[in-house]
Formats: sequence, C-alpha cells, structure tokens
Amino acid sequence: MKLQSYNKRGEFAFTLIELLVVIAIIAILAAILFPVFAQAREKARATACLSNTKQIGLAMMAYSQDYDEKMVRGWYGNGGFGRSRANPAPDDRYKWMDAIEPFVKNQQLFSCPNNPKGLAQRPGDGDARGRYLPAKQLGAANNNDTLDEDERYYGSYAINSAYWGEDRSRKGPANDTTLAAISSPADTIWAMDGNGSYQFAWPNQNEDPEVIRKNADISYLCNKFTDENNLQEGAIIDRHQGRTNAIYCDGHAKSVTLSFLMSADQRTRNDDGTANPNGFIRQFTPADD
Repeated sequence: MKLQSYNKRGEFAFTLIELLVVIAIIAILAAILFPVFAQAREKARATACLSNTKQIGLAMMAYSQDYDEKMVRGWYGNGGFGRSRANPAPDDRYKWMDAIEPFVKNQQLFSCPNNPKGLAQRPGDGDARGRYLPAKQLGAANNNDTLDEDERYYGSYAINSAYWGEDRSRKGPANDTTLAAISSPADTIWAMDGNGSYQFAWPNQNEDPEVIRKNADISYLCNKFTDENNLQEGAIIDRHQGRTNAIYCDGHAKSVTLSFLMSADQRTRNDDGTANPNGFIRQFTPADD
C-alpha cells in the first residue's frame, strides 16, 4: 500500500503522520542544541571577561611601574573606603579603578559581560549594577557630604583587601604595599570577579570565609559575618559556569574555582612545609608560603 499523499493537482504532499514525525524530530534537536548554544554563549562571555581581566592586570602593572613599584591601593582620600565622590582634593574619594583608569582608557573593561549575574541587589540600582563610572564624573563639588557620592558604579571586579587588620606581611596587595613585598606574585591574587563592591575584604583569620556559600546558581566567598549583597566588604563571585576570573600580582589572569582557593593545600604552610588547615588562605596573602 502506498503511504504518499497527493493533492488535487496530483502533486506530492506530506501526510499528517509525516508532518508530526518531522515536528517531533525538530523538537528533539532543539532540546539538544539550545542548551549547547546557551553554554557556548556563557563560554564566550567568560572568555571576554578573562580578556578584560588580562588588560586590567596590565594596567595595574603599568601603574606600579609609574609609581616606583607601589601597588594600586584599594581606595584613596580621607575616608576613601566610603562612597566615592568627586569633590576636589583633599576631599575627594576614589577607588583603585579610578587610579588605573588612565592606563586602561576604556571604561567598559571594568564591566563583566555576564552582568548583572552575581551582583548585589538593592532598590534603585537600575542599570547601574555592574557598570563602572569614574569618581570624577559623579557630579560637581559641593559642601553637602550626602551629595555627589555613589557606590553603585564600581564595575564588576574587586581588589584583594583581605587581612587588612593583620601584620603588613599578611595584608592583601590593596593595603598599601609594593611589588617587592610580594614573594610569590604569580600565586597571589590581586583582583577577581566581584559582587559590585570595589573590594573583597576581611580583617583577620577570625573573619575568614568559612565555606563556599550559594545563592541560586551562584557561589561566592566573603567575610563570614556578611553576605553576597554587602558592598562594603564585598564578595568573590563565580559567575562563569562555576568559575571565577582572577588577576595575579605578576599581571597575568586565569580562571579558577572557589573550591580550589578554599582547598586544604591552599593554606599557608607549617615550618615543615605541610599545609596548615588553620592557616591563612594562601592566594589572598602576599606572605612567603
């Protein structure tokens, strides 16, 4: 028996069953390919973010070379850890991104292509989330301390201000140090994917991140007494398929996992060379391990 169908003019036409089979095949292929396309887009964004961090790393190195090997600090100005503002010196406040911006000359580099994924959420942020705007563009100077200040435009990347209350040999590189003080620059993190704060910070081991926390499909590390929405102490975010991009103190950048950073062998060493499970988180301190 012939299964083909013909229209009134004798031309070949699909039967209903054949059309349903074709539709089913298309649906199956779509179900297989759409996740692949989504993963490819995520991979492309991660690659673009890594390119951003590499260029930022080069700018940070250029800054150090121009300033007698001093590393860019996390913040500048009286009370500079507070909201950035555009007042004339000495009443201005600005962050590390503003200090190296002349070496970058591309404000978009400070924004991850995966924005706003993993960024702190607050009412009124709107399209400011993850966007970088230099402090000097925040507004005209005035005598009202509450105006022309903002903390929404720090971009996507956070500098390493860890252990800021510890001995100088343990403080993260954003805490007023020099390249010469970093004994292992290729193993010491300078900046990473962040939650929209200009830094990630905790004062001492008592406030070390204890565990990798999770919110929906995002994992993060932060001061154990804060959370991923804190824009003062900040947080490290793995917004790239379970990975985060890191800039190291020799200027190179690479993708790492939070579990690697928190693993037992990434703690500072005992005198016999073994990892100390209660030691400092090794890649966040410039001390010789």
